Amino acid sequence: MRRIFFLFLLFPFALSAQEESCTVLGVQELSQLYQDLLTANTDLQEQFDLLRGISDTEDNGDGTVTFTFTDGSQFTTSSSTDTLGLTITELQLRIDSLINSSQNQPFECGQKVEFAGYHYSTTEMGDRCWYAENVRYLPFINAPNDVSTEEPKIYVQGLSATNISQAETSTYYARFGALYNFTAVDELTLCPSGWSVPSEDDWNTMANELGVVWLIAGTVLKQRYSDSWTGTNNQKFSALPGGLLDGYYGSFDQAEAHGVWWTSTNNGEPRFRRMYDSNDQLYSGGTPYPSGFSVRCIKD
Repeated sequence: MRRIFFLFLLFPFALSAQEESCTVLGVQELSQLYQDLLTANTDLQEQFDLLRGISDTEDNGDGTVTFTFTDGSQFTTSSSTDTLGLTITELQLRIDSLINSSQNQPFECGQKVEFAGYHYSTTEMGDRCWYAENVRYLPFINAPNDVSTEEPKIYVQGLSATNISQAETSTYYARFGALYNFTAVDELTLCPSGWSVPSEDDWNTMANELGVVWLIAGTVLKQRYSDSWTGTNNQKFSALPGGLLDGYYGSFDQAEAHGVWWTSTNNGEPRFRRMYDSNDQLYSGGTPYPSGFSVRCIKD
């Protein structure tokens, strides 16, 4: 087996104060990169060459080194000796060892959490830890006119096809994740162990603890997306206008204008929270229709 070189960090680290724009490659990111290699449709060696693709190195003067890759991305190491010559097998063993040892490390909100092969960003909202992005679990996909109150349904905004590979490469999926009917929220496992879809009370508590009323909650929850969808995103909740699947008409609606999130609460009608691009309010509502909305997770 040919020897290959791969940028490898021994531990996850915080961003260097001198290189705030750099991304730190930790245990979860290494694992994700390795899984990406295993599922790639091209030659493994070519993939490693693409990933290592170092175009420049810079000694930061504090014992760390910044690597700039050919695609413009950067990684900062913990020391100048964090590059190792590894075979593919050795890399897998090192990653497995790191993952096993990290299982004893307590989770801290702000770290990424893995579910179904994807690593979700998290953020602290009051005294609870929330996803900082929408759920994108996609075991199957339905066409927009395939609606139901009895069976779980999953949609990707703007996509009529039911091909998962096509869905996963769509722009809206990358930005907004997937849309789910309430039966999917109720019956499918959309969150990792120890996490769940937040209830209506969880949303209320979050707003109260942040000291904001529903009239202006969108101000601190929204991530700027357009001239009409703006906010400070102070809490890194990163609410975006992912639109919805209209369960009455069986069609997509309000992409890049509204953001709608299911709660786990059903008090006769499934409950949701909604934000508009026209104001900063956080609305609460319910619907009898099999609509498709975004989903967040909260740590139990």
